[in-house]
Amino acid sequence: AWALARRVPERPELDRVWRRLLDEARRGAGQLSAAAFPAVAHGVFAATRAHGGSTDGLASRLRITLAVARGRI
Repeated sequence: AWALARRVPERPELDRVWRRLLDEARRGAGQLSAAAFPAVAHGVFAATRAHGGSTDGLASRLRITLAVARGRI
């Protein structure tokens, strides 16, 4: 889902497919082991990337921390 999110700004027709994949990925993320964390962490930023936003800096690290604290990943 995160790789597809990078293409959404230039190809808006992919938005519906991307949103469906992201929803499915988020539902399954809680069942993955800790070893899968690096791959799952990219899902936190998928929506930001799909809208052309930046995922660098302190704000991104805070989002990862909050996602872990809330049990989303």
